[in-house]
Amino acid sequence: MMTVAPETAAMNRAALDPEWLRVDLLLQMAEAARAGTPLPADFAGRLAASTAEAEDGRDSGAWHGLRRIVPDALLEQFLQIDLDILALALAPEVWPSSAPRIQSLQPHIGTPQPSLALIHELLGLGSGSEIGTLLSRLDPHAPLIAADLVWVSGNGAYQTVTATRALLRAVFGRTTDLSPPPGAHLVRVSADWSDLVLPETSLAHLRDFTAWIRVRDQVIADWGARPLGGPLALFCGPSGSGKSFAAGIIAARLTEETGEDWALYALDLGRIMSKYIGETEQNLNALLDALDGRRAILQIDEADGLLGKRGEVTEARDRYANLEVSHMLARFERHAGPV
Repeated sequence: MMTVAPETAAMNRAALDPEWLRVDLLLQMAEAARAGTPLPADFAGRLAASTAEAEDGRDSGAWHGLRRIVPDALLEQFLQIDLDILALALAPEVWPSSAPRIQSLQPHIGTPQPSLALIHELLGLGSGSEIGTLLSRLDPHAPLIAADLVWVSGNGAYQTVTATRALLRAVFGRTTDLSPPPGAHLVRVSADWSDLVLPETSLAHLRDFTAWIRVRDQVIADWGARPLGGPLALFCGPSGSGKSFAAGIIAARLTEETGEDWALYALDLGRIMSKYIGETEQNLNALLDALDGRRAILQIDEADGLLGKRGEVTEARDRYANLEVSHMLARFERHAGPV
């Protein structure tokens, strides 16, 4: 058992540099073993010093920022191997030069996310009990999975461990995604509340919605609230009444009030909807997965075109149409971000 979350929740990114240096040295060792080349004479000393520095950083709170997204009850269950796994899963994202090296060490997988086999090798797990510990720390009830810090995909020894966007934001202060999410385009609005001509009650609702988004992380991390999807808001009114404009103002106000860059993305129905069964759901999943963890609002113009009313089933197509709408409603509700 270990503690990684003292009183402050601020993540000191510089304090994590020893973790990435240690990963670099572990990769060097694996690369040399594969190539059959000797390591430098001072390598063992450098690795020992790097490991000691990383462990000192852990003890002094280099991973403080996990407190923002992980309940205390789960943090108390963390072991050193959990932070080893986090460092390896994060390395391809926060230390990009490690990504092609990880991928070259596991060419049968073709991904820069480390596999169980590679983690086993890099951490030097030599006994069956140590391997059992690795597997147990990645099962569905383990702290890393329960806290949504990493997710595991694939089969057997080739299963890969991927850092979630929530973890990236806690560690890096942002996600590493730079391109727009698939199926949406960026909307830029420069305006403020004073530019909206609305009844005071409607303005109050918009301000409340903005405040809800702004304090969501604090309510979960500091107050211990259960994480929920959303929030979701339905703007109704005739064309030209300012619904999209209001969404842009919310993004602008969040940028101003939080000091973080909030983006407004408008969903492109032409790139989401498909005539082929199952493709619409896949496209929507890809969009929302890409938005997960970003400081972004998803705007759906003409939502009734995407979320039509479920009707009576008279033929096979009706059944699939109803399933499609049900999936989309559930997926929007589960999405951890404003829509």
